Amino acid sequence: MFIVVIKGNLIKIVLLNTVFICLSQFLFFSLPSLTLQIIFTTLFLLLINTVIWFSKINVEFSLHWLSVYVGFFCATAGFYLLKALFVEESSDFPPGDAYFDLFLTVFIFGLLLLLMLLFINGVTYIIHKFAYKNQT
Repeated sequence: MFIVVIKGNLIKIVLLNTVFICLSQFLFFSLPSLTLQIIFTTLFLLLINTVIWFSKINVEFSLHWLSVYVGFFCATAGFYLLKALFVEESSDFPPGDAYFDLFLTVFIFGLLLLLMLLFINGVTYIIHKFAYKNQT
């Protein structure tokens, strides 16, 4: 029974992060400057996962972050598929060039977001260790 609850909570965290990270990716491309995009995405991820962490969804710290990374990879794949459905191919470019450009854009954004997630994960791990040092 306890394992089923943990699996259900992990699925909730994965689904929430998938939806919110995919939404973040759509909003990311609508912001004008790279600095604004990075600040917005980082704060958005921190806010969402802080709310999830302090909600009734109780999981271990490492499992929570594992769920965030799984949600990130699912959101990146979903974002690529959604954008690929609506790619407009120009007659000036060779066939498939628009899809390759989209792939490069999503890959670069995904790499940037992965670096932000690793940084946030490191900072929250340090905070978590100091906050729960006396309880372990």
